[in-house]
Amino acid sequence: MKVEAVGLKIGFVGLLAILLCFTCGSTAWAKVTGTPDACSFDLCHTMHGGGDNLLKLEYSGNQGCINCHSSDTSSTTYNLTDGVNTVIVPVVYYKGGTAPTDYLAGGNFWWVKEGKGGDDTKGHNTFLGEGDDYLSEAPGRLWPCSGACHDDLSIEAPEWRISFAGRQGCTGCHMLSKDYGEQLIPVAGYHHADDSETVVGSEAPDTDGYYRYLQAHVLATDRGVTGIEAPDWEANPNSGSHNEYKGHAGLNGPDSNYGLFLGESSMTGYCVGCHATIHREKDASGNWVRHPSDAVLPDSGYTIFNPLVPVARPDLTDWTGPSSTVTPGIDLAMCLSCHRAHGSPYPKMLRWDPTAAGSCAICHTAKVAETEGQYHVAEGCNVCHAAHGDGPPDFGPNENESLVAKVITTPNSGDKNVTFPSGGASDYVSGGPGYDGICEVCHTQTNYYKNDGSGGEHPLYTAGEPVDPGWECTSCHSHTNEFSDAANQIHATHFVSDQGPLFPQNETGCYNCHADGSVQCADSALFKNDGGPPQNLSDTAVCDSCHSI
Repeated sequence: MKVEAVGLKIGFVGLLAILLCFTCGSTAWAKVTGTPDACSFDLCHTMHGGGDNLLKLEYSGNQGCINCHSSDTSSTTYNLTDGVNTVIVPVVYYKGGTAPTDYLAGGNFWWVKEGKGGDDTKGHNTFLGEGDDYLSEAPGRLWPCSGACHDDLSIEAPEWRISFAGRQGCTGCHMLSKDYGEQLIPVAGYHHADDSETVVGSEAPDTDGYYRYLQAHVLATDRGVTGIEAPDWEANPNSGSHNEYKGHAGLNGPDSNYGLFLGESSMTGYCVGCHATIHREKDASGNWVRHPSDAVLPDSGYTIFNPLVPVARPDLTDWTGPSSTVTPGIDLAMCLSCHRAHGSPYPKMLRWDPTAAGSCAICHTAKVAETEGQYHVAEGCNVCHAAHGDGPPDFGPNENESLVAKVITTPNSGDKNVTFPSGGASDYVSGGPGYDGICEVCHTQTNYYKNDGSGGEHPLYTAGEPVDPGWECTSCHSHTNEFSDAANQIHATHFVSDQGPLFPQNETGCYNCHADGSVQCADSALFKNDGGPPQNLSDTAVCDSCHSI
């Protein structure tokens, strides 16, 4: 639909802008609203000499988004004003000389901009002509849409990409106009859409611009992200004031095409549109090989909402605002639980330093001790784990289970290949040529299973087989205690300390206290019960002979 007037072509969005622009003498937080007079002032639109939709030239085109949503002085928001009307603008690109310390929910493009952070590993590169230094296409790309945003956000999609022609940078993700080209769906003008409802994006076709204008295209017609938008874009978030995201416990197996129909309006479903194979998180046997996204949270102890680690909700129907509660077994982990959408100070747009102690412990409360590095040389989960497997370009199917990295940088032996489960004496050690178990690849000073094949077999194993079929390395060396050796646990008192009974270091020593066939110390240590069923530590009387009171 076009309107011809005095030699000017005014598109539907331009006409909508004139009719609905800024409210005189008002301050706008979300949608852009107002009077026709305000449009002619020094804000966004101009009646003469403007660009598309009568936008001022500096705000026209794909890079106009960055020009408007950037600031030399603020990294969160700034006021765009003509002295009468004021619009509060969220900042996605801080133009200052040093890295911002405050930023909105999506992070900031400062870290990828050439001449600023200049590191393409830390964000989506939306700047025209500034190609990615490391990637030639979206990591985990599945769809064969050449010449589109799946290739490179820093270049404009060509005209023959009908539904995406001319899109580049911000408009590769944020659909400011619902223009499908060959599908003949009229332009919607989402920057002026009425997003006053608490939950946006819950209708199809949508009239409120979806969550942050995140609308799908082509095969997901009239579908977009559903969510609750924090009115300050999370400039000052807390457990009760933050964005909320729709989630959907969709398919995540080896053949998943989860993103095709936007996964029931979820944020992860939108991300998967470009990063599809990353969401193939389970192998053919159902083992996790990549970090779950849009997957239900286990009962890990994460119950109070932390804006640093947002979760998705399976249903936002009738919600009246954000919730401060996280409900394991119902709420979901998602892409934005770990990543910023625009950019961050950390590799892969992570929300935290992956090498820092406790970085993953907000969700994985039962996996680490209170102080990382207390018992083990490994500080940070990423020493042993790779969240998305072997990484670009293929994100291939042959991943280790439990997100264990396929290559470990060891303290003393360089990079070592890892197989998990090892297929050897234990899931954690191979005990044979290759020595590629996740534990043995690092070990050079242990008594058993060194990475050069020396050190010998553990006393609880015979010819590569555990004396007790239920035994595993983690039966005694638990993840929670950073796989510490017996000298750092209660076993030291009983096996090696001169103050203890010096039990023999074999199954005979274990069965002094533990019930036969039930030595799983790390998880559910079961003790003797005078011939009855094994008991836990709080109920057993096996300790009384030495520790009677």
